[in-house]
Amino acid sequence: MNIKLRNLLRPKMVLCGLLMAVALAAGYGFVTRSTVEAAVDCDSNAVIKCGYSDLSDFMSKFQANSYGDLQNIYGYWGLGDVDEYVASAQHVTVYKNGEVKLDDGTVVATNAYSLGRQSIGSNRKSIVIAGTTYYYSSTSNSFASSSLDGYALFNSDDHSMSLATLKACGNPVWGTSPGYKCEMLEQTKISDTEYEYLATPYVKDGATVTKIVYDFGDGKSVTVTEDFDQSVTHTYAPGDYTATATVYFDVNGSEKSDTRESCTKSVSVPQPEVVYVCKDLTASQVSDSTSKFTFAAESETENAVLKSATFKFDDNSTVTVDSEDGSTVSTTYNYTEAGDHTTSVDLVFDQGTDTGNANCVVSTTTTKEETPTTPTTTTTETPTSLPSTGIEEIASATLGLGSLTGAGVYYRRSHLNVLDKIFKR
Repeated sequence: MNIKLRNLLRPKMVLCGLLMAVALAAGYGFVTRSTVEAAVDCDSNAVIKCGYSDLSDFMSKFQANSYGDLQNIYGYWGLGDVDEYVASAQHVTVYKNGEVKLDDGTVVATNAYSLGRQSIGSNRKSIVIAGTTYYYSSTSNSFASSSLDGYALFNSDDHSMSLATLKACGNPVWGTSPGYKCEMLEQTKISDTEYEYLATPYVKDGATVTKIVYDFGDGKSVTVTEDFDQSVTHTYAPGDYTATATVYFDVNGSEKSDTRESCTKSVSVPQPEVVYVCKDLTASQVSDSTSKFTFAAESETENAVLKSATFKFDDNSTVTVDSEDGSTVSTTYNYTEAGDHTTSVDLVFDQGTDTGNANCVVSTTTTKEETPTTPTTTTTETPTSLPSTGIEEIASATLGLGSLTGAGVYYRRSHLNVLDKIFKR
């Protein structure tokens, strides 16, 4: 029963195998050797009788089209342009066990099948291509030798093998071929400088993702080795960049990688807006003083930091003060001359200097400090000599002391007489 191959094998049996006649049926001569380069198949089962020696010879025979159906046979597996095949086909070895290998040992297909023109043996299945019936079977059934060499055409999108042709006979080979690619890179803008990235890998028929390398284009990168659906974020400095995701795969034990235009994104980070200006200058009089003021300057900044300020007074004095908080600065100054004064300030930022700003000029009025008067004090003159202590002075002192004594005695007696009268003594 004829079977449409695309419906029979489905996508997972994309590239198949190779057919070399194992028996000499119908009297056709079939020659095989264990040395793959020497194998030649000139029987009627060969798609290209006696095969081809190299890709140039393949093109010549394809264009000569001895059997008139090579375009239909090879086109069934995607060979639409023989020039493409000749330009990009890679040398492979097809093994009886169904493996197809590149020269570096990478297994690019397994479970290989091959197709021929004759129905040989009971294990072969039929397929109709453009109205003609052909026959195919696994290489384990159709190969007499352990391996045969040929050239393989690969799918430019996912690197899977779409078709191989055997040099010995031109018979097409296909099989289960791993496909892999970096399908796309999503870019999400978080802010002017921060972006989020997420790569989407594609795999089929046994290929697996091993890591994703995000190159942000500014000399920095991040490698993700698990949880491949997690996004990564990156902060850029101003400039233009190209972000790239490269996905690495395990393909039948060999490491392969893929990146492409759909996995690159352009980034343009603008220079940030920078604002640095003196916003205000105020003056407040110090209490208990008519000439001393505290001057405070306030800045307005964006992406800038106030470093210092130089206060300029109209008596030609200046004071430079560093800012402690990056936005304000203050100082105290005492004018020595009374009258109206004008004070200004120049601010120095990490981005530049703001000078002559009309918002940062302030006027003050001072008066002369009054000198307090010193209170008058009375002083007692100290005698220049001690008082005289002659006989007259001693006598006077004695008389005075006697008078005081007598007065005391009289008081006491009078007091006692009064008490006696009260108590009727």
